[in-house]
Amino acid sequence: MKHTAWVWALVFVASLWSCTACAGSQPSVKTGEKLFYETSLGTNGKSCASCHKTTENIKKDTAKYPGDPALKNVINGCITENLKGKPLPDGSARMNSLILYMRSVK
Repeated sequence: MKHTAWVWALVFVASLWSCTACAGSQPSVKTGEKLFYETSLGTNGKSCASCHKTTENIKKDTAKYPGDPALKNVINGCITENLKGKPLPDGSARMNSLILYMRSVK
């Protein structure tokens, strides 16, 4: 009987971990905002917010690129040139989160 309880406990923990892992890989405005303000996208200690300091800047810059493919190219250009980082893969949760955040700024 104890063995069965342990097995069910392990199954429960594995299912919780699985759900957490799935949720972490979904694009979100919150993740995009976090990425925008932290320095993890580059290697020189700068963030997107280092250059795009106000919500007006973000709105104006985002409005220049109404299509996501163009905005993705601009984001990756900023990451590689200004932040000295590696480009984000097209369709990645991190790229889509940045786009969601930038488009959500009012």
